[in-house]
Amino acid sequence: MGINTLVADLNYGSNIGQIARTHHVLGGESTLYLFDPRGIIHESADEVSRFSCGIFDNGQHEIIDGIEAFLRGYRGRRIATELSPDATPLTEFEFQDEDLILFGNERVGLPGSVITTCDETIIVPMLGAPYTKKDYRPEEPIKGVGEYPTFNIAATYAMVMYTAMAQLRAFKDFKWDCWKPEE
Repeated sequence: MGINTLVADLNYGSNIGQIARTHHVLGGESTLYLFDPRGIIHESADEVSRFSCGIFDNGQHEIIDGIEAFLRGYRGRRIATELSPDATPLTEFEFQDEDLILFGNERVGLPGSVITTCDETIIVPMLGAPYTKKDYRPEEPIKGVGEYPTFNIAATYAMVMYTAMAQLRAFKDFKWDCWKPEE
């Protein structure tokens, strides 16, 4: 049982590390796929390792060469996270075993060509007024925190993954004593 995830073309090693750590804690038997065309994982290896608390170094992920080819071969539902008024709110979406949730670049999201191959799109509801892709102007750099009030990609990953795994009852056998040392 599990929800697989694909994280595409992130800008920061810190986010990759946090996502790897979150996946390790919440992912169960699922797989974290990474598409890294700009080599951020290699360029920021120390940052990735530090923000994952060393978990990334254990190789609990798969790096893929291309998204489109990977998606053509994926047998489950493909669900894109997207800042779109047409996306289903996470609070109203029902996950299924073997779903693949796609997360895109922190600034521009997933490419339109990828989103059109997906079966569903979801958004994490926000009380602030988030920007949508049509509001984003790549020629104008983001000036600072708060200009576009949206969740960080690592926070979004954690919320979506937790919701998906909770819906699949992955935590039904959780007990506090699972951390007791073996005698």
